[in-house]
Amino acid sequence: MKRTIIIFAIVLLLPSFLLCAGAPDLKVRVVASAANLRSAPDINAPVIQTAKAGTVFPVIQVSGDWYLIGLAGGGQAYINRTVVEEVTEPAAAPTQPAAPQRKPDAPAAAPRVSETPASPSGTEEPRLYVRAGYDMGFQEPSQTLDFTRTAYYETASFGLAYKAKKSGSIDAAAGYMFSRSLGVEVGASMTNRDLTETLSLSVPHPLWMGYPRTGTMDGSDLKISEIDIYLNLVFNVRFSMFGVSLYGGPCLMMATATIVSNVATSETGYPYMDMAADQTTSEVKKNVTGFDAGAALSAYLGRSFALVLDVRYVGGTGAFKPEGDIPELKLALGGLRAGGGLKIRF
Repeated sequence: MKRTIIIFAIVLLLPSFLLCAGAPDLKVRVVASAANLRSAPDINAPVIQTAKAGTVFPVIQVSGDWYLIGLAGGGQAYINRTVVEEVTEPAAAPTQPAAPQRKPDAPAAAPRVSETPASPSGTEEPRLYVRAGYDMGFQEPSQTLDFTRTAYYETASFGLAYKAKKSGSIDAAAGYMFSRSLGVEVGASMTNRDLTETLSLSVPHPLWMGYPRTGTMDGSDLKISEIDIYLNLVFNVRFSMFGVSLYGGPCLMMATATIVSNVATSETGYPYMDMAADQTTSEVKKNVTGFDAGAALSAYLGRSFALVLDVRYVGGTGAFKPEGDIPELKLALGGLRAGGGLKIRF
């Protein structure tokens, strides 16, 4: 009877024993990047320490969604089944345990990242600009025109020597940069130059054949002006506070020249060894298609202002033809210029 009671008790207690104790070879491996080990099977229980991914612990007891595990160096802790996986490797001491520390239950929110990338320089470069300046011209183009007439059954010869003087030009432009290095600009420059002229002539004598009378005289109040309108492609390279620009494009040159349109001679005093000459002038306009090209050095005084030094060449030839028998005057317009000014960016 006593033996029967003992066997009956063992049968009743065996399920409870198996429920409370884990299998002797059951282990769990941490699969989260970091897992909290707590003092009780509760999400609000204090954190004893943390464990890194891959750490293996022997299981002492299974309690619902929690494992009671053994710690290296002794001690126990609870870990939730959502951060581990069961393994059937031989039991071993926990590997790579993390130093005890207290961490919040929920992971910290990831830092917000700006969706707008910053420009390489920290701020976006201004795209629009205007500039204005003054350039000095260096060329003095010249040309001599020769023509003849019949006087007293002989040939009268005339020569008009023209020379355009150096002069400055006022320049202004507005531009837009498609990128930090490439843009386009449209601008205009205005130039007014003095135009000197000397008349030389050889006119037959009205009474004696083969005895021409010769002389020279200077003209006065002759001018040549031009307005150059250009459209340039601009290539810019920036070096900290300095920038170098190369530019070039077509140019429309609208020029007006005041030139001699007629020469008239008259006899003075018998026996007509002397004579008088009179020159008539008129304005002749000419539109010429040329080109504009050059380089500029900019010194930036901040985000919006820059001092500019530039060298440019404006090329084109104007052919001015007055009425009558005087030949057309061909003069090089534009020419080599250099100067400086101010650029404003916005």
